Amino acid sequence: MTSKLSKMKKTDDFKFESYLSNYHGRIHRDNLSKTVDHLGKKHPIKLLLNKQQKISQIVTTLEKTKNKFQSCGKFECVTVEQWQLLDQLVKNLKSIDRHFRHEEDLLFPELVEYGFEPEVRQIRIAYRETQQLIGKLISEYENGVKENYAQVSKAVNLIGIDLVKKIRLLHHRESHILYPRVLRVVSGQSSWNRLGAIASAL
Repeated sequence: MTSKLSKMKKTDDFKFESYLSNYHGRIHRDNLSKTVDHLGKKHPIKLLLNKQQKISQIVTTLEKTKNKFQSCGKFECVTVEQWQLLDQLVKNLKSIDRHFRHEEDLLFPELVEYGFEPEVRQIRIAYRETQQLIGKLISEYENGVKENYAQVSKAVNLIGIDLVKKIRLLHHRESHILYPRVLRVVSGQSSWNRLGAIASAL
């Protein structure tokens, strides 16, 4: 009985934490949206925010997938739809990993040239941590999806929690530290055109 109550408390704590994270995430996005509202659709910051929004949708899917697997205690009760959701999630996580690598190759060197080395260094660290979690979840999925439901379920549940937190923290750093400072510091149409070309390529 105590164990059951403890599990319920952990679930409730996570739901409340998830609610707060989503709530504050919406506030942050709304505030930044107001800041960039006057910018054109193809402005580099707008393009980067659009990509961030797509990644946020993948994070939401990860949470839904995690909850579905948590509610099922054995392989037989996982529906075809849930496996398809997990398949798509893994593909999306791979696309996030590619996006991070492209940003590191294309965007970060440019930002360092503009004097954003401290911010870029912190985001690089967050990228590494996030990529490690993505790699671990994908590895567990690809190695165990057909034979070992418990292995995949555990990976989705445990790794997924950390991954959601890491990506949301990363978005917070971008939205409240990096992007606002870029808007304040970068000037000149040629500079924005260059950043716009890079953002379009990501």
